[in-house]
Amino acid sequence: MLVVVLALLGGLLTALAFVRWARVERAMRLREPLPHFTLGLVVTVAMVAVSVLIAVSFAV
Repeated sequence: MLVVVLALLGGLLTALAFVRWARVERAMRLREPLPHFTLGLVVTVAMVAVSVLIAVSFAV
């Protein structure tokens, strides 16, 4: 179960990182402000969720 969650999170982070890279490249090319860093929030929530899953699995 945990392996599947981590694999899905890895795929999600890869996709989101690519989208952010494309948005930053476009903003720099058009001399617009850089987009906000929302990927940090996703990583934080994912790490907390995985930590809770690990803690629960060891407690059982």
